[in-house]
Amino acid sequence: MQPPRSRAAQLLGLVVSGVLVTSALMFVLASTDGADTPDTPDAPIVVQRARPTEVRPAEWEPRELPPVLPIDVPKALAAVPEAAGGASPLAERIERTLGRMSASLRDGPIDRSTWETEVRALAGSLGPDSVPRLLELAADASLPDEQLVAVAELLRPWSAMPGGLPATLPEAALAALRRSLDEPPQGPAATAAARALGALGAPGDTARLLDELVEPASRSLASWGLQASSSVALLDDLAGLLATDVDAESQAAILTTMQGWARGAEPARLECPSRDAAASTVAALLEDASVGPGLRQRAAAALVALGGASARSVVEDLCGDPSVPDGLLRVAVAALDREAHPASVARLEDELWDPSTPDPRRLALADGLVRSGESGPARLALIDVALGSQSPSDQRRALYSLGALSAGSDTVAAAVTALRASDPAVRAAGVWALDRTAGSAACAGELRLLSDTDASEDVRRSARRALEKLAVEPERASP
Repeated sequence: MQPPRSRAAQLLGLVVSGVLVTSALMFVLASTDGADTPDTPDAPIVVQRARPTEVRPAEWEPRELPPVLPIDVPKALAAVPEAAGGASPLAERIERTLGRMSASLRDGPIDRSTWETEVRALAGSLGPDSVPRLLELAADASLPDEQLVAVAELLRPWSAMPGGLPATLPEAALAALRRSLDEPPQGPAATAAARALGALGAPGDTARLLDELVEPASRSLASWGLQASSSVALLDDLAGLLATDVDAESQAAILTTMQGWARGAEPARLECPSRDAAASTVAALLEDASVGPGLRQRAAAALVALGGASARSVVEDLCGDPSVPDGLLRVAVAALDREAHPASVARLEDELWDPSTPDPRRLALADGLVRSGESGPARLALIDVALGSQSPSDQRRALYSLGALSAGSDTVAAAVTALRASDPAVRAAGVWALDRTAGSAACAGELRLLSDTDASEDVRRSARRALEKLAVEPERASP
């Protein structure tokens, strides 16, 4: 009887098997003269890495969710070209745009991220020549509140441009924004009003939003508004608030606001003493071992967004600390793409393949390296964990990370192996990884079998969803 092969030998065999399987499938595909069949593997598809905002299975998310989330928004205005045949006069276009926005603010509902993108697109389509007319309308107290809020929102994207707008809006617009925020119960217009007040309000409006940031009922909307501010002084206010005696939920809201503000700020604006002071305050919280892991993870994310030398030093220290919790380690490793020292990355890769490194830590290291762009060695480690770990939870997380990478025969082979696991959650993760890497077309037969006969309803449902996507996306199943 031959001795069992090592994990490295098993991994090498898996990669070779995957390449052979892919070659065989391509030979069969070439011999069918292009006939469309459900089991035909698709042509090579480049699948980009998952974006930070992309939804992963619920179990991947940290158990302690932050009370508010920073919103990823486009930094540049999206200019829309004029229609051929002559555009309408600018004033008429402004009127029509305001009419549509006012209806949305009146009737709702409003999704924050979608609204932000639409506001920037509309402001870009109207162009900077619309600013004088919009400022005239912002001073007209006879306009309905929804229209004045819409005017303020069309002006907001220009607030970051040097000399683009006055420091604050005319009083008529400010009064409408405040009324919309005060109205009980708050309507859809309050979402836009908070954003406009954060960017174009008076100092008293900023102070109000800071006070509401530590109130459970209002912190989400206050954070959303403050993240729109173009003032670097906001970092001083947030750092001072973070240093006061506030509860953990309020600290998380403050950190999230810092993170969202830093994400939207121009790089040149971050090069300032206020950024360094805020980073030092966040670093002190991050290095406090008595702080819960969820809050430390939020502090690490804020520190990464702020950047700078102090942030880089703290992140590298975290990556080298064997006692750091896995969730925090994942965030820290992912941050190393910001001017990381090559020696730091090399140490992490050495630890990745150290036999004494526990699988949960290897998984955190691999997932962080994938996020930072170092996907080569991390990919192999993820496959190793997906196939060799004795923990179904670690296997599932490895498969989820593999699903975020570009398609490859080794990834598909690992996912196919997971379809035969005894744990139903691992089988479901295998289906998910196949679907994400466009490997489901080559394995449609196995997915059909799972959708009909698997003992787990979750697995059957996942397989059916993957097959339904193949049915509505024929380009994934045909050459």
